[in-house]
Amino acid sequence: MKIQIVGDGIKECALARNLEKYGSHEVIVTPGNEGTKQLIRDLDMDLPEGIQLDDVLQSAELFAPDRVIFMDERVALSNLKNLLEERGFEVFGPDSNAARLLYDKAEWTNFFNEHGLVCPKTESFLDLDSALKRIEQTDGPIVIKERGRQGRFSVPYSMDEAQDTLRNWFDSESDHKADEVLISPYYSGIRFNVPVMVYKNQVLPFDSMVTQRGVYENEDDAQTKAMGAFSPALDVIPSEIYNEAIMNYMIPFFVSMDEENIPYEGFADGEFIYNEDGLRLVNMKCGLADCGLCSILLRSKDDVAHIIDRLKNREIINLHFAKQSACTIMLAAKNYPEGFASGEPILVDEDVEGDIFPYHAILQDGQLVSHGGRVLAVAALGKDLSEASLNAQEAARHIHCDDLIYRSDIGDPEFFKRIQKDRNPL
Repeated sequence: MKIQIVGDGIKECALARNLEKYGSHEVIVTPGNEGTKQLIRDLDMDLPEGIQLDDVLQSAELFAPDRVIFMDERVALSNLKNLLEERGFEVFGPDSNAARLLYDKAEWTNFFNEHGLVCPKTESFLDLDSALKRIEQTDGPIVIKERGRQGRFSVPYSMDEAQDTLRNWFDSESDHKADEVLISPYYSGIRFNVPVMVYKNQVLPFDSMVTQRGVYENEDDAQTKAMGAFSPALDVIPSEIYNEAIMNYMIPFFVSMDEENIPYEGFADGEFIYNEDGLRLVNMKCGLADCGLCSILLRSKDDVAHIIDRLKNREIINLHFAKQSACTIMLAAKNYPEGFASGEPILVDEDVEGDIFPYHAILQDGQLVSHGGRVLAVAALGKDLSEASLNAQEAARHIHCDDLIYRSDIGDPEFFKRIQKDRNPL
């Protein structure tokens, strides 16, 4: 099968390697990155720079794939699925209508509540006065977020901080004035993800994972992109909690979407918080997390393209995973997330044991160099989570670059005991 993957992250690289390893597929990734460009082989075509619709469509016309797959939220929102299907291509990825529902927290939380599904309510505010009145009435921790996936995000630790945040965001003199702010409950605890593959009302749980955010050791910062992940999540959460997330949240949500004539096709991800008070859904995402998918597919023994076939044919699917844990560590610029690394040489020892996934790294005069914030990731297996974490750290030590840092507590079970004792926000 000829398969075109659309995207430029490490998750696209991980999927491409899975398709190469377990299936006799010819694969290209557009626009891809340094970790996927070797897949183009002798194909007489240039890869596009950046995710530009016209370039992706032109690549599809030239490559003539049997299937196009995408897991990137930006791609889903761009209406690429409809444009490709109009040209006769088979696509596994959501259309823009379904993607928009998952993209907007106010929309999907309202959808949950309207369909009798348990979900914390997110309230929307268009002006400062009403938002200030809301936080004055709060009886627990809150999250303040500017509407939109890339909007600003704050977890205030005092009433003064919450008020200052709102005044700053609604400041009419500011060049970055917020048009709309969302306020929702904040929950602390162990954060884990439930990725799924969906075809209309067919929902297939695709293992479990935990993503760790925050640049520094012992940090759990929901405002920062993942600095590592591991799979399965059952090393730190009970299996009954994982099953509850699937049965009470993920499956009913996508079945309800199909019933409302908003069918979802593709990968999706639910992010949950588990603590002594129970389970809470805190985020839904169109697509999958980079580090998490690297860990999952490192353990997978299945051809993802074959799984998609069986899902579309409504067949019974049994997934096969190695009886091991996998851990992925992200190497990032020293000044990430405020800045990024550029032009620093990256050297990898020949005896490194682990899978390396370049992200914001490019080839410059034949030398791999840094070119962004989160530069590359390394993933490794182990008989359990502790061993997988140690193996991933050992692999990271074989990657040399003066401008890169990484966390040594990714997958450390003690980390999850510590975050339960963190200070409570407002």
